[in-house]
Amino acid sequence: KILNVEFNQNGSCFSISTESGFAIYTANPFQKKSQRTTNGGIEHTAMYGRTNILGLLGGGKYPAYGQTKIILWDDHQQKQLTQFNFLNYVNSLALINKYIIISIEKKIFLFDFKTHEHITTLETGPNLKGLFTMNATGEYLAFPGVTVGEIYVFNTTTNETSKIQAHTSEIACMTLSNDGSLLASASQKGTLIRLFSTADGKLLKELRRGSGEAMIYSLSFNKTNQYIACSSDRNTIHVFVTGQQA
Repeated sequence: KILNVEFNQNGSCFSISTESGFAIYTANPFQKKSQRTTNGGIEHTAMYGRTNILGLLGGGKYPAYGQTKIILWDDHQQKQLTQFNFLNYVNSLALINKYIIISIEKKIFLFDFKTHEHITTLETGPNLKGLFTMNATGEYLAFPGVTVGEIYVFNTTTNETSKIQAHTSEIACMTLSNDGSLLASASQKGTLIRLFSTADGKLLKELRRGSGEAMIYSLSFNKTNQYIACSSDRNTIHVFVTGQQA
């Protein structure tokens, strides 16, 4: 049983997490890079670019690891590099640029990728889905705020956090553009996708997915910010012209 599928930060590879391990594929050309069987389920397999370093979170019916820990794994040497332990269940993680980002219910932790040292802890509202997004070069990290419908944008260079009142209902999905200049978000209603400028929080555009409510699963900009794709539980993928350009 497949538990999760996720791309690396530049979309060149993706991982498949299952009830019995994980597999890594290259996107173009499409081919299997590696496959490992574990002693239980893996909920998330976070890749660090195209390297052998992976972040693993146990999950499924019989988790391979306790769900309050993250394993940093070297797939080439097939050994554990370190582990991060928490008091609460981990919901999601990512390895981007020089950061390890780990989300639990009401907090997001940033660690240094090379030293594994803790950098900062960011407070969120209830975030059982583990929602957050960081741009490919690591300047911005966006995540649900304390107030319903609010998004916080943390600048990793200045350590300042700005607030965007994006929606009136809970955030269902969000993504930053590769260059970090744009933030796209959708609420649990799923009828609108809103585009914001991360520089000043200004609403730039509203894109209507439909009039009926839908659960938005993913949002993704192309590399030049001209297009954004949206998938939902309506079994459709919408592609919109943003009117913006990197």
